[in-house]
Amino acid sequence: MRRASTRPIVVPSGALVPVVALALWAGGCKQQVMCPALDSCGTGKAPAGDWTLDNAHGSCSESLYTPPADPRLVNADLPAARTQIPDPALYDWCDLLVTSPQIPMANAVDPTASKPALNNSIVGRFPNFSFETFPIYQATVHYDERGNYALSTTRGGTVLVDFPTYCMRAFGAIDTPLDPNALPAATGTVCQKLQSALFFITPPQFLNIACITNDDASRQPLLNKGVRIDYPVDPGGCLCQFDVQDRQDTRGTVLPAGGDMLHLSSSDFPTQVSYCQESNVLELTGANDSYLFDRVGLRTLDLVSVAVNCEDGKRGPGEDGVDCGPACQVLCSEINCKDGAQGPGEAGIDCGPNCGKACP
Repeated sequence: MRRASTRPIVVPSGALVPVVALALWAGGCKQQVMCPALDSCGTGKAPAGDWTLDNAHGSCSESLYTPPADPRLVNADLPAARTQIPDPALYDWCDLLVTSPQIPMANAVDPTASKPALNNSIVGRFPNFSFETFPIYQATVHYDERGNYALSTTRGGTVLVDFPTYCMRAFGAIDTPLDPNALPAATGTVCQKLQSALFFITPPQFLNIACITNDDASRQPLLNKGVRIDYPVDPGGCLCQFDVQDRQDTRGTVLPAGGDMLHLSSSDFPTQVSYCQESNVLELTGANDSYLFDRVGLRTLDLVSVAVNCEDGKRGPGEDGVDCGPACQVLCSEINCKDGAQGPGEAGIDCGPNCGKACP
């Protein structure tokens, strides 16, 4: 069997350039598949059990620029046929980021959560963040004997964003003395206010947001750590760095498709998967040059079998949370910690390790 890399890999498309490399074939144009297919020796019957990535096995993804959806217009992120995809370097990061000296927040969070609601903030709306298709670094697939499957994949990486001077200050935002007793995001430099405000309104897949003034002195520590900064110095603007941790969960059924498997999901397109199982190793490849499990950019997964214990009250191998994940009765994304009732995956009413809140 062909072995994958010892860690998740991503095939780069070049800095800030979307993947539009096309191979011209005699019969027309076809995008070149950059991830080699893994072995295919399947019989069409799903391999029962639980399978996961580990340090010695990985995934292969192609790095693709995915333009963010513009919520102001219907399908505004879909270019017309044969239209060149816009270069992400030209995308307006300030789109939807509304700043002022101090305005009511449009998206206050749950006051009972770990992030209390703010009454005022420099930021009125969350910016339209976008990012490259990061590699899958965590994946678990569960197949049962009845032809059902459950899948969890997590991709992630670090993004550096430039908010220029006009974006940050055109609407009245100014630097003010930092008052530790004031509301968060109400005092300090514009960049300090921005960092504090984004902490409260960012979706959960964006973590560890840190914003600095875009001047030589502030940039130097990042450069010393080897961070690549492609943006010019702009002392009135801000550089923000954040981590992306994006998990997708899917359930569905499996049907034989010759020697392949056809995965049918209620939320994604049907996907055909070539596979090979030998002992405790399972290799999966998107059949016919398709994306694997309809994850954009994902071509292959190289998995090993794992024993999952969904009743020990702690997060173990093959689980995305405490006793939740593809092998368990509940996917972690199905846990509702804001419904006022004790549901699956909760230790009490909207509390427990999966809710990030201790039960009384």
